[in-house]
Amino acid sequence: MHPAVTVADSLEEAVEMSLLLAGKDDVIIAFGSLSYLGRLMEIVVRHS
Repeated sequence: MHPAVTVADSLEEAVEMSLLLAGKDDVIIAFGSLSYLGRLMEIVVRHS
């Protein structure tokens, strides 16, 4: 595994880790199916 890759057990955990690791000028990029991205957006909105 590449040293810059982080593995998460759930989408919720991945969002949490991404938000914690990203700096204020960083961009978090996600891609996948529309249902996956819909779930991702729900998690991000709840986290905000």
